[in-house]
Amino acid sequence: MKEFAYCGFGITLISASIAHFARGDARLSILYIIDPLMFLSLLIVSYVYFEKNHSV
Repeated sequence: MKEFAYCGFGITLISASIAHFARGDARLSILYIIDPLMFLSLLIVSYVYFEKNHSV
């Protein structure tokens, strides 16, 4: 069940970045596009360590 939660959050963060890019927020600040991707990288690290601890 936790894998579905990770997948759902990942899809949400990717779509947030795409939505900000499509809206044209990059002209205002590139941070609007990069911010969800930074949280996605934290989510990936969290998932890797979750799987590492889960398999032990």
